[in-house]
Amino acid sequence: MLVDINDYDRVRLFNEIISKLDGDVIVKSGRYSVDGKSLMGLLSLDLSHDVFVEISADCGEDREEIIRELKEFGFITEN
Repeated sequence: MLVDINDYDRVRLFNEIISKLDGDVIVKSGRYSVDGKSLMGLLSLDLSHDVFVEISADCGEDREEIIRELKEFGFITEN
């Protein structure tokens, strides 16, 4: 899914939401990939454009709840 985290407050809130998951979350911007639970990693990406987020399937029911929460805050721009 594509998400919009183009300023520090959005990055911080996104990171707080994603950190609730037990599984892996990979965030990609261009050719770079980082752990979505790493605030420093997220801040190292080019966030001037939407980034692609992969949430692992092993997150179970939490995965769907996190996606709902991301939609609630307007992070998701496209599925």
